[in-house]
Amino acid sequence: MGLVGQYVFGLDIVPMIVVMMTITVGYLALSGMLGATKNMAVQYVILIIAFLAGVYVVGFTQGYSTVMPPLEYGPLIDELGRQFSEPFRSESYYVWVATAFSLVFGTCGLPHVLVRFYTVENERTARWSCVAGLFFILLLYWAAPAIAAFGVDLYGSTQGVGAYADGGMTGAEGDVIVVLAAQFAGLPSWFVGLVAAGGMAAAIATTAGLFITASSAVAHDIYTELINPEATQRQQVLIGRLTIVAVGALVTVTAFNPPALIGELVAYAFSLAGIVLFPMFFLGLWWENTNRQGALAGMTVGLLLWIASIVNSVLPAYIDALGAAAGEGGALVPVYAQYVPPIGAALVGTPLVFVVTIGVSLATPEPPTETKRLVRQCHSPEPMGQQQSAEDAVATDGGETPADD
Repeated sequence: MGLVGQYVFGLDIVPMIVVMMTITVGYLALSGMLGATKNMAVQYVILIIAFLAGVYVVGFTQGYSTVMPPLEYGPLIDELGRQFSEPFRSESYYVWVATAFSLVFGTCGLPHVLVRFYTVENERTARWSCVAGLFFILLLYWAAPAIAAFGVDLYGSTQGVGAYADGGMTGAEGDVIVVLAAQFAGLPSWFVGLVAAGGMAAAIATTAGLFITASSAVAHDIYTELINPEATQRQQVLIGRLTIVAVGALVTVTAFNPPALIGELVAYAFSLAGIVLFPMFFLGLWWENTNRQGALAGMTVGLLLWIASIVNSVLPAYIDALGAAAGEGGALVPVYAQYVPPIGAALVGTPLVFVVTIGVSLATPEPPTETKRLVRQCHSPEPMGQQQSAEDAVATDGGETPADD
């Protein structure tokens, strides 16, 4: 967000981070869940239009593609010497596959995407909004490699130096390659601005979603459930807003000196979501015998596996003692780093978490009937009212059809 703002407004990165984060935290604290949802809907329209327009226009005007850029950019791979950007520059294709797996299944486990279902009218709307959301995510994921390849090739032809050569593209430039591709293609300033607006919308929408999720978790799951069960709605709202401000301050300070490239940090987050959250969401919705013990065991195993990959491969670059133990290889346990890389740990971790969760659930008492009825209600053909909760539905005559049928 700060990098795109720096590109658009020309300010230094630090004040730009502060300005953009202040705007985001301010409107979230004032508008809450409903306002953030409506705002994100507008941002998403801008994002989709700007991103796809950038891919098609850059590809067509520069002769890279015609009607299907995601299928036509392939020849550029050979021309670019099969070079990958960080963190793939010196990695194997296994890491690429593992990272792709983590991105796909991590998307299914992103809490700031799922939390949007809190604001829809009924289950049917939630289901179809999920289908529509995944379709547009598919378009973005499909087109992203194409615009990256276009941008890297244009960088070499316009700057007179290869993107990965000494003095080539920096990590900051790589993080805004979508906008730079439009600029290097010589497109009109207004069009470059449109693409930049899409990048800014993506950054703000993602940040807003994560902040709302964090505030909901702290206000409801921690404060109300564990600290003050008698908390009023007003108290929960206050705790949620204070959480947004606190998280915003923490993120702002961290952004001043990020520990890695933005793309790499995002891959870490998706890997974590794919390992820890996706199996729980999937089993919780589709297997009514998933219980608390199984979920805790599975999430613990997944979290430990992901933390181990971070300690093994990432922290040696920042902690001298670990760096000395890792040696030139950069990893404490090279075999573990090879098959469980931090950015692609979900390829190994997700199946393992599924096995642990199912196994522990089968070996421990089944969840209460009330919990099973809640799961069945998620698959009921009868929609709930807009002001009705799943608990209200199953308390009457809902949730009778087994989810496993």
